[in-house]
Amino acid sequence: MTRKLAEYIEAGKALDADEREIASLALALQPDETSEQGEIDSAWAEAIDR
Repeated sequence: MTRKLAEYIEAGKALDADEREIASLALALQPDETSEQGEIDSAWAEAIDR
């Protein structure tokens, strides 16, 4: 674990339960542009533009 990640985790512990849930959902739902899903999303965007 990097120092930066450890600092983020410690900061996250200071959040209340609702804030932690929102943060975890935001991280989990964040698209990974290097993933296959990013390619799928790009293909759909092209199809929609046509």
